Amino acid sequence: MKITCSICLIATFGVTAALADADWGFISTAGSPDPVTAFDLADPGGSQQTLGSVDGNFNRGMDFNGPDSFYYFVSTDTLNDPGDRGLWFWNNNVNNQITTIPFSDSGDGDASLSNDGNRLFVTVDDGDGTAGDSLYVFGSLGGSATFTEIGETGLTQLIGLAMDPATGTLYGYDSSTEGLYKISTLDGSVELVGNSGISAGAIGGMDFNADGSTLLLAEGGDLFTINKDTGVAQAAGDVGLNTSALSFRVPEPTSATLLVIVGLFGMRRRQ
Repeated sequence: MKITCSICLIATFGVTAALADADWGFISTAGSPDPVTAFDLADPGGSQQTLGSVDGNFNRGMDFNGPDSFYYFVSTDTLNDPGDRGLWFWNNNVNNQITTIPFSDSGDGDASLSNDGNRLFVTVDDGDGTAGDSLYVFGSLGGSATFTEIGETGLTQLIGLAMDPATGTLYGYDSSTEGLYKISTLDGSVELVGNSGISAGAIGGMDFNADGSTLLLAEGGDLFTINKDTGVAQAAGDVGLNTSALSFRVPEPTSATLLVIVGLFGMRRRQ
C-alpha cells in the first residue's frame, strides 16, 4: 500500500503556520503592571496580540519556555510593593514569584534561559563596588531555585542577553559601547564580537529564534537583527511601545513531535 504526502503537507503547513503567527513576545513599560504582547516579526506593529500582564514594573529580562509561559527577572521593587525583585514565572497570565534577590537595581539588564531550560542567566548591577554589570544565574529552576554570581562583565549597559540554541554561546549587547559580546558562563568575562553601527538607548531585550538563525534586539520600540559573527545591526521594524524585555516564543514539545510524526506518516511505504 502506498500512502502519499498530500495529507502530510497540509498538516505540516497548518502546524508551522500556527507557530509562525506571533512567535515573538515582549514586556513593555506601557502600563502598571506592565503588559505582555506577542507579535510576528514579519509585521511587528500590525500583528500584535495582548497576552496579559506581569506582576509589576522594573522587568529586566524574560525568556519563554513555551508559547504561553516564560520566566522573567524583576530587578527592583515596584514602587510601594516591596519584595517584588527576583525571579518570576508567568503561565497563561498567572504570575508566581519563585525566589527573591538580596539587592535592588533599577538600571539595565536582561535574561536568557540555558539551552537545557534549567538555568536563567541575568545581568544586573549588584552594587558591589565594582563598576559594571555582573552575570548571575538562577539555578535548579525545576526545584528549589538558587541565585549565584558568576562574575563581573566590566560592561555597564547590558540591554541584551541571549544564548545561541545551536552552540550554547551566551551573547550580550552593551549599549555603552554599542557592541555585541560573547560572555563566559564560567566567569562572566567578555569577548567583543563587533560594533553594531547603531546608537541604542536603555532597556530593551534580546533573543535568538528556535534554530539560532535570527538574533533579535529590542531598543525602545525599535527592533534590530544582529549578525552574531560581526555584531552589525540591521533595522527589523518597530513595535511602537517601549520594551523592557524580549523573547522568542518557544513552541510546545508536542507541536514539534507532531511534525515528526506527521512527516513519518507521509513517507511512502509498501505492503
